[in-house]
Amino acid sequence: MSMSQADIELVRKVYAAWNEGGVDAMSGYWVEGDDWEFNNDPSAPERHFHGRVAVLRTLSDWRAALGPMKVRIEEAIDVGDGLVVLIVQVHGEGAESGVVLDSPMAHLLRLDGGLLRRMDVYFHREEGLRAAGLEP
Repeated sequence: MSMSQADIELVRKVYAAWNEGGVDAMSGYWVEGDDWEFNNDPSAPERHFHGRVAVLRTLSDWRAALGPMKVRIEEAIDVGDGLVVLIVQVHGEGAESGVVLDSPMAHLLRLDGGLLRRMDVYFHREEGLRAAGLEP
């Protein structure tokens, strides 16, 4: 299996873990300590989280508010050098509000040694592709 195929396979496992077991299941694929970064809006520095504990807390809070979210991978692009772009569809329903979230997004994943080091979430496919140096 080539490195590109291995990276795509890894991110598919990460998202399968999220869909089946949530944040705790997914976190087994993260680098340890403060090297893990999560950015759920790259244009807003206050929404950039550093470190495993901060990211776990943030994603757990989301899951508590939105209920179990499912992510369907629509497209996976290996950019090379440990960068994978996913075009995804995120679906959830507010645990208390019942508000439905059904949103396309782009996720940029940076891998290091077979683990996730960073995840950037873009709310528009084109923004995510541009951020990865690709043409939409």
